[in-house]
Amino acid sequence: MNFLNKIKEIIGDQVYSKLESEADKEVALAMQMPLKDQYRQEKYYQPRHLISVLFKECELF
Repeated sequence: MNFLNKIKEIIGDQVYSKLESEADKEVALAMQMPLKDQYRQEKYYQPRHLISVLFKECELF
């Protein structure tokens, strides 16, 4: 059994799916962000604070 399957077994498929969907949203947001703004200054992606959204799920770790 690999590590990913162990995690799924511990936290459950439903929780894992929610975590995976939030991770997919973060990647999509980061990929959509332009690298420079209208003033040609470099911009960097700032991740959303998801602790309030995922706190209950993270307690399972």
